[in-house]
Amino acid sequence: MLPVPSTATTTSQDPPETCGPSDIGDVELVTDELNRRTVYIGGLFALSGSPYASEGYSKLTAARLAIKHVNEAQLIPGIQLKMFCNNTQCDSGVGIDAFFDMIYRKPGMTMLLGAHCSSVSKSLAQVVPLWNLVMVSYASTSPALSDRKLFPTFFRTEAPDSSHNAARRAFIQYFDWQNVAVLYQDQEMFSLR
Repeated sequence: MLPVPSTATTTSQDPPETCGPSDIGDVELVTDELNRRTVYIGGLFALSGSPYASEGYSKLTAARLAIKHVNEAQLIPGIQLKMFCNNTQCDSGVGIDAFFDMIYRKPGMTMLLGAHCSSVSKSLAQVVPLWNLVMVSYASTSPALSDRKLFPTFFRTEAPDSSHNAARRAFIQYFDWQNVAVLYQDQEMFSLR
């Protein structure tokens, strides 16, 4: 079960326990009242332990709303979507643990939604193909995740950081700058790769 954050950060949001079914007893439903088959999505969100926690709650709320709209409009005939989630804390180790918790303690997933942080997504995107899962990240921007050989089932809705290079180059050429300095932070410096 996820920790409940302070009320200051969740005044307009549901507590994380309402992300989806919390135990196997809640998820045994195979069909709903409309005789639709239930398809499960695993969601990984940075809900605490990182500067992205408030964004994590926003992404979780958006995912819930999208699933609600898809189900109510019956956009996928004969299918009802359900999501269960876990907190990655924007930490690769916690993210892998959260993923394995979903794999071994929840019903079979069709896809994995997340993670927010590229470091977590890189760790997960290497193992999700072993379970034949599609992984869709809503925020990971690392260019390394574009490698189809390493990450064959990884997709994202946010463009990689490298997609901005053409615009940067055009900007520099437009002003005919001859000397340019670039400051950056190598966030992968302490990774295992």
